[in-house]
Amino acid sequence: MDFPAVPSPSGLPLVITVRGNPAAETEKLVDVEAGYRLEIGTSASIDVTGFVGRYDHLRTQEVAPPVVQFVPSPQILVVSRFGNQLEATTRGLEIAGHWMPAQAWRIDGSYTAFDVTPQLAATSQDPGAAREDGSAPRRQWQVRSAFSPGARATLNVAFFHVGVLEQFHVDAYTRADVSAEWRFTNRLSAMAIGQNLFDAAHAESAGAGSLLLATQVPRSAGLLLRVTFP
Repeated sequence: MDFPAVPSPSGLPLVITVRGNPAAETEKLVDVEAGYRLEIGTSASIDVTGFVGRYDHLRTQEVAPPVVQFVPSPQILVVSRFGNQLEATTRGLEIAGHWMPAQAWRIDGSYTAFDVTPQLAATSQDPGAAREDGSAPRRQWQVRSAFSPGARATLNVAFFHVGVLEQFHVDAYTRADVSAEWRFTNRLSAMAIGQNLFDAAHAESAGAGSLLLATQVPRSAGLLLRVTFP
């Protein structure tokens, strides 16, 4: 794939092309996990899981030295090929639990810690790969509550926290969602929904400084009429 030519400091057009690599290898993963569940009576439980993973042959972009071409016209050609010169070790811990303080009320929560350590081959020409973070935050947690005061009503409240996404330049954020549903019949219900109540808007996938266009997730609210057909 060739990108459109751009001016270079020398005055010659600069053409960047990305090419495949027939010798590219499939990424490999060896993963070890261990977990334990603790039941606290009949109303609560806690799950703890730890894991360690080893990735080999992760993809890199290997850029060759620029070459001056004179045919069909003078230009500087830079070729980038896919390579497999990155390895990584991951480790993490997840704690999840649920509690039912009453028959009509359930609370669920979880916390995740994640770490990735990339190892880039000394011969690689892709220094950016050494900052690979798996596009995942180091820390995140969530708490959800579901309360049904009667057979017709349900109230859901959820809080989420996501840590910094360094590779995508996304700041940490905490969001809150609320929804309430009233069921008129088994097939007809009305819902009021509020999302992202803590912020006017925030980025979740790409932020300032990223090559991707950041999409802001706005605060929102709405009413919904739901009909279920047999």
